[in-house]
Amino acid sequence: TVLGGSTMVPMMKFVLSGSGTVNTITLMRTGPGVAADFASSGVYLLDETGARLTTGRTVNSTSQEVNFTGLNLAVSGTKTLTVAASISTSQVAGNRNAFQLASADKISGSVAASGTFPIKGNEFTMGGSDIGTATIASSTLPANPKVGEAGAKLASFKITNNASADDLLVTKVTLRYAGAVSRANLSNFSV
Repeated sequence: TVLGGSTMVPMMKFVLSGSGTVNTITLMRTGPGVAADFASSGVYLLDETGARLTTGRTVNSTSQEVNFTGLNLAVSGTKTLTVAASISTSQVAGNRNAFQLASADKISGSVAASGTFPIKGNEFTMGGSDIGTATIASSTLPANPKVGEAGAKLASFKITNNASADDLLVTKVTLRYAGAVSRANLSNFSV
């Protein structure tokens, strides 16, 4: 059972094998659920490491499809992809949803897709309640760290659990680079 507001829920994994470039993958939502069970722009493709390969896509409420276009994804050997989804907070309790790759023509690029279709992920039941939430707030910025300074504090933030009845588990933090310093000069970050 998946609660409303859950993010990056791994819904399906599949393996691409061969050599070439994949430009488009079209998946279909299946099961006795609805597209609105998923957050708008809340479906992603992830690579083997869990890194996002795409921006969030929306399940089309008519076709039930999710289109990942402009991928330019190089495959040499095998590549495992994960479909991850964020669940709407207006999900319908008891609805069941899965994603599937319906046929070989739902993959396009310079590769010839083949396999046993449809390739379907597990079906997930929508829960009747929402997950707890957290608030992330920035704190005072450090004063002028110097290039080459060891242990320099570059940013500060606080995560507050808004749900007193639920524990909070943070499994991943993504920081965004901005500024004039070359990325080559940035390394060895710790949180």
